[in-house]
Amino acid sequence: MMSHHRPFLSPRGVDTTYAAEPPPGDTPDYDHPARNGVCLLFVVIPLLMAIATIMVILRLYTRKFIVRNLGADDCKHIKFQKEVKAKS
Repeated sequence: MMSHHRPFLSPRGVDTTYAAEPPPGDTPDYDHPARNGVCLLFVVIPLLMAIATIMVILRLYTRKFIVRNLGADDCKHIKFQKEVKAKS
């Protein structure tokens, strides 16, 4: 059994090893690993966040100016949006 385990330095500076052998016929490339779909996430996540923010704004606008009944449940949306913006 060939050993493809290669120690590396994790972000915390701890020496670790890889969890398992690669599948038969697969040659691991530890120096240049595949990044499947990572760039797509940089587009999808901000797009969905923008859509969600627009939907919350439309809901609050409707409740305040059309229904004229801004309730406690609407304040939860405002609080959640502030928490999300504070984390980013």
